[in-house]
Amino acid sequence: MNPDITLLLSRSAQGDSQAASELMPKLYDELRRVARNQLRQERPDHTLQGTALVNEAYLVLSQGSAQKWNDRQHFFRLASQVMRHILVDHARAKAANKRGGDAQITSLDHTAFAYAERCAQQIYPDALTRDGAERLELDFVALDAALVGLQALSPRQAQVVDLRFFGGLSIEEAALALEISPATVKREWTMAKLYLKGAMQTLGVHHAP
Repeated sequence: MNPDITLLLSRSAQGDSQAASELMPKLYDELRRVARNQLRQERPDHTLQGTALVNEAYLVLSQGSAQKWNDRQHFFRLASQVMRHILVDHARAKAANKRGGDAQITSLDHTAFAYAERCAQQIYPDALTRDGAERLELDFVALDAALVGLQALSPRQAQVVDLRFFGGLSIEEAALALEISPATVKREWTMAKLYLKGAMQTLGVHHAP
C-alpha cells in the first residue's frame, strides 16, 4: 500500500478530519489496484478491472468511519470481507432473478465470473478442459457457507482466504496484513484450500469443465 495512505490512516484514526477527507480518494484507487491484482491473469475480455465491485465496496467502506481503520492491515482485512459479501449477495440476487426469469447481464456479473474462475483455479488446480484451457465455475454462496465452517475451525485460515481470494493479496501482502510470516501464510493457505475443496464437495458443488 502507498505509504501516504498508511500515514493518512494513522492521522484519521487520531481524529484528523482533513486526513480523513484526503484518505477516501486514495482508498478508492487502492481498491482498484486490489481488483486489478485479482483479475490480471484473466482472459482479455475481463477488461472492466472490477470497476462495479470496487464502486460498491467503496460505497460500503465510505459509509463507515475512517477513524475505525487503525492501519493498512485493518483496511485490507475489512476491504476483502466487504468484497466477499458483495459477491455473495450478488450471487444470491442473481439466482433469485433467474428463478423469476430475469437473466440480464451486468458489469458486476462479468467481474463476479472472473473472481469465481480465479477462486476455482486455486481450489481445483488440476481441472482442465480437453483442449487444456482452464474453464471452471464456482458457486459463491456455497463458498461462503464453506468459509463459515472454516471460520469456526480456524479464523486465521478464513482470513487468509478472504485476503487471497477476495482481496487479491499476494502471500507477502497477506502476511503483512495478518502480521505473520509468509511461511505461515503459505501453510494456512494450503490447509484452507484443502478444507474448502472437501467442504464444497460435501455440499455437492463441483467444478464444471
